[in-house]
Amino acid sequence: MVPAALRFEPKLQRALVPTGPHDLGVEPGPGEGLVDQPQHAPYAELTRERAAEKLTRTDFSRSLLRHNRELYGYHRGGVPVEWRDAAGIKRDARARALDFRNGVRADGRPNNRFLVVRELKLQGLRVPHCNRRADLVCFVNGLPLVFIELKAVYRNIRAGFDDNLTDYLSEHSIPHAFHHNAFLVVSNGDRARFGSITSRWEHFVEWKRGEEKDQGRLDAQALLDGMLARDRLLDLVENFVLFDDSRPGGTRKIIARNLQVLGGNNAVASVVRQEELKRRFPSAARLVRREAAYERPLTAEEEVGFLCNPPHPDPLPQGGRERGGGLRPLPLRAETRGKGAVLVTLPLVERAPPDLARLGVFWHTQGSGKSYSMAFFAEKVRRVVPGNFTFVLMTDREGLDDQIFRTFVGCGVADKKTPRASSGKELVGALVQAIEATEDHLRGLGFDPARLDGVRGFARIQALRDGVEAACTSDEARRRFEILARQMFQEVEAAADRVYDFVWQSRAQPWIAVVTLPA
Repeated sequence: MVPAALRFEPKLQRALVPTGPHDLGVEPGPGEGLVDQPQHAPYAELTRERAAEKLTRTDFSRSLLRHNRELYGYHRGGVPVEWRDAAGIKRDARARALDFRNGVRADGRPNNRFLVVRELKLQGLRVPHCNRRADLVCFVNGLPLVFIELKAVYRNIRAGFDDNLTDYLSEHSIPHAFHHNAFLVVSNGDRARFGSITSRWEHFVEWKRGEEKDQGRLDAQALLDGMLARDRLLDLVENFVLFDDSRPGGTRKIIARNLQVLGGNNAVASVVRQEELKRRFPSAARLVRREAAYERPLTAEEEVGFLCNPPHPDPLPQGGRERGGGLRPLPLRAETRGKGAVLVTLPLVERAPPDLARLGVFWHTQGSGKSYSMAFFAEKVRRVVPGNFTFVLMTDREGLDDQIFRTFVGCGVADKKTPRASSGKELVGALVQAIEATEDHLRGLGFDPARLDGVRGFARIQALRDGVEAACTSDEARRRFEILARQMFQEVEAAADRVYDFVWQSRAQPWIAVVTLPA
């Protein structure tokens, strides 16, 4: 029997063998060449050994959670390795132990190897005579990512948590077996729940459906099919794990719930769809203007020469409100159409494709993790969708705004310097700062922002201020946000045509909009 920390090292080193620029292996650092290029070939074995050593090292002065957090960073971003070539020049690279795209190598072999081990014997490191037997452990490229504890079908599945997992996770047992763990599963063959290494039992939850259209189920098969399918498992590890430092009691590891995974992936798919539409429809072809006409009878006042609803000299778009709170009428063109009737013409602006700039609505119930859903969504968009994205979150009260901000900072999705706007004027300033930062980045890459499509349009972003401030005059939360969102999206579309009106709604009414800047 050997310590669990060493059991998967041979397979891990084989997984780290580089075969090409798009295959699993060692990636170059900035400005570096691949390790498997001819001039670097003698150092490939050295980099593999150093990467494997980092992935299998146990530091007794560090907690299980600190090990898990560091190694998760290696899983997701690669293991940093360095070496010196024959000329003595220091080279940097990152060794990938997981291929999240689940591709194949040039010789047809898959980049990832999946293995489930039953009744795995584990030996303690702090206490060598502490031996445990794991029911099921799921390995990917030799990394034990999923730990499954099984109980008899007639027993409550909580016994697997109270009697087994709690013991395994203690520092005097086999905590090193969970250094690479993505999530835990406990089941009695009929029902199953999953959680993280920091989850209390009340935070272990079911997985009810594999796709949005599926009927909800509570049986163990739904969880196994939904979470352990190869592509879904890799997606969960890459995009649906967070470490939250914002809550009292220390860091918590967060695994996305069923609705967060399905809704988040649907939202990301909508972003990809919008990117395709933007490529198909140039800026000038995204809006279609037309007129709609209808007849109505003349009123008594109109009969004597007064036309109600005269056009306002400076109307707001579609039902906007004056700062004093009164409704401004829509601009109309009217002409008398025979005795006792009037023909009214309304100017309309429509999207060329109906779903342009519309991602959808992601509904939540109270306490279902809206803040984490936003964080998962933002992180996955930035990771898998090409482009430079700015996210604007709108809430209807300061307490909710503080909560979401703390969550984003605590999970590392944003930092404390991230702009927060309490008015339309501050929002415009924050957007302008983001635009200027993007332009500076483009200049640093050798591009002229003034020549890129849409960038000059951002000079008109100041028009957003009046629309946002006017929209905030309503007192009722739902109506206020409907007006605010409409005004904001119309103004920014007119300014830059770079807005996605994706909203997150619940009773608390938090909204999120995605503003994309040129890559």
